[in-house]
Amino acid sequence: MLRPEEQASILTDENILFAFELFVNRPPTSEELSRLHKAAKSPRGLANHFFRTREFRKRLAAYQAMVAQRNPPALIHLHIPKCGGTSLTSIIGASRSSGESLAIDHGDIERFLQTPDSELRRLNFIFGHLEYGFASNLPQGAVYVCALRRPGPRIYSYFNYVKQTQAHPLHSFVYNADMSFGQFLEFANSNLGQRFECENGQVKRLAGKMQILSPSVDRELFQRSVRNMFADDMIIGLTENLDLLLQKLQQRDFIGKYTVVVKNALSSSDSFEDAISSLSDFQLGVLQDFTYWDNMLYDIAESYVLG
Repeated sequence: MLRPEEQASILTDENILFAFELFVNRPPTSEELSRLHKAAKSPRGLANHFFRTREFRKRLAAYQAMVAQRNPPALIHLHIPKCGGTSLTSIIGASRSSGESLAIDHGDIERFLQTPDSELRRLNFIFGHLEYGFASNLPQGAVYVCALRRPGPRIYSYFNYVKQTQAHPLHSFVYNADMSFGQFLEFANSNLGQRFECENGQVKRLAGKMQILSPSVDRELFQRSVRNMFADDMIIGLTENLDLLLQKLQQRDFIGKYTVVVKNALSSSDSFEDAISSLSDFQLGVLQDFTYWDNMLYDIAESYVLG
């Protein structure tokens, strides 16, 4: 079976048509369609191709000039679990010089919606396990910041977090059963609450569909997440290159001088590579299902951020 990071390698006409619409706002010619099938070979290769073209770079420069002129006062950290979000929140919070901040999660939203506009306007930094679209609740407007992480290691980190953190609701169950990573994957696959977070959770949050009864991710939802990742109210980065994301925030004047600190990082004697080497075919299949769309999203983000 393919490793999780080797999935999603088939390039389709639909991939190419979507990329042209998103990155250069036009359809491809028949010659371009044929040429890209041969040259790009995969969705990641397709993204790399566009990020190197003069046509995309020209549009990107115009976009960057536009957003630099109209920074909204509020910043929303769309915190995806186990993507370095606690560290990022700490760094941003320490470097914001004015305004009020608010920690909020899904369970707080109903109460938040009752807050008068006069109080909301005082907020300049909001953070929590939120999803794209939350900014529509703010009268002053907002920009999102979000860090994505390589999906397989993210789920493995979540497993270790549950197993090592006594305050987590599942800790006793997972710890007392001495679950291996593979056993945890089987458990998450059969448990609605855990599958909800583990199965392509990064795509769901960026697509604005993090409701527990939402259907599984499909191509339409994936494409929505990619559009939102490149929206003019999103600053995207990678957990593995957090300093680049912080530099973007600094360039946009969302933060001042900052010091990198690492929070909520747990150690494990086993690496992700070690963990997946002992998975059964069924367990590896579960991991592939959980990371299929997230891997494609991450590949595009990595090409963009590092390219």
